[in-house]
Amino acid sequence: MIIENVSTIGALIFLFLMIYLATDPNEVSLLTISAYFVGMWFAPTH
Repeated sequence: MIIENVSTIGALIFLFLMIYLATDPNEVSLLTISAYFVGMWFAPTH
């Protein structure tokens, strides 16, 4: 369980890093895509 949590946190950090590097006020789709993938990661764990 600990390894799964660490890889999940790592994936989230990677996502937020990608969003931070590609920050664009007009690019709202990035937030939508990131929220979608976050949901994909958290859905199986619950």
